Amino acid sequence: MDANPIIEEYLARLARFGLKSHASRGLGITQACVNEMLDRCPEWKEREADALEAFRDSVEMGAITRARDGWDEPVFQQGGQVGTVKKFSDRLMEVVLKRHRPEYRDRATQDLNIAGGVLVVGDVAKTVEEWAAKHDHGQGVSSD
Repeated sequence: MDANPIIEEYLARLARFGLKSHASRGLGITQACVNEMLDRCPEWKEREADALEAFRDSVEMGAITRARDGWDEPVFQQGGQVGTVKKFSDRLMEVVLKRHRPEYRDRATQDLNIAGGVLVVGDVAKTVEEWAAKHDHGQGVSSD
């Protein structure tokens, strides 16, 4: 399908901000209108997914930069800036390491798989008396 300036701008805004509604609202149109246009062209739908992935990558890169390279935070004294101090985010570094290095991930895991099945039980006693008679073995089991 031919280039559509509305879709092109929508995709650029989506890659920058990562929010579909924000991208469409910035163009003065509804998300429903954008969705109609995207539904007409599978290539545009693919490019929308690519734009969202580009946004996620840029956010992750920002976190990596802040954790690894830090940022200069101004230092003020007596009402004026006297310098800067380099700050780093230990928490962001932890998140980045957990994402990229399995050995830094939390050790606690839960198995959320639920296996279904049928339990087949043969020769089941239907009353307490029946059970007692089967399992008495001379020990005087009673139903009282």
